[in-house]
Amino acid sequence: MEQRTAEWFQARLGKVTASNVYNVLSKTAKGLPTSKYEDYKMKLMTERLTGEISQSYTTPAMQWGIEHEDNALKEYELIYDTNVTRCGFIPHPKMEMAGASPDGFVGDDGLVEVKCPQSTTHLRFLCMTKSSLNITRRCNSKWHAQDANGVIS
Repeated sequence: MEQRTAEWFQARLGKVTASNVYNVLSKTAKGLPTSKYEDYKMKLMTERLTGEISQSYTTPAMQWGIEHEDNALKEYELIYDTNVTRCGFIPHPKMEMAGASPDGFVGDDGLVEVKCPQSTTHLRFLCMTKSSLNITRRCNSKWHAQDANGVIS
């Protein structure tokens, strides 16, 4: 199943996905669920009750990533002399209402998840020195990759 198709959206309907698991796991300083959690919970409940896919907003940065994903995967294949097998939605093996859509599988037991930041952000990453990596960045991608790995394991 190809990602971003009607079949793919239907497979994800009402389920916690790797790309949104941070909404479930994030807590406030007091250890309470965040407003993003509450919003996400309502979105999933609405999808389950209505059977309709909720509309979501794609930011320009997200659209940039979507448009450059194929090229990034091709570059990955060239650099690592490997083949990436694209995949759709993979249901979690134990949690019925969860799953992930990694960008692809590599070999028998690997997966790849690419991020395609806009050029300015990419340049910032390229210019970071080892000492500057101690900067705390708000990053939801770590949860995404961890959950995708848990679904596929």
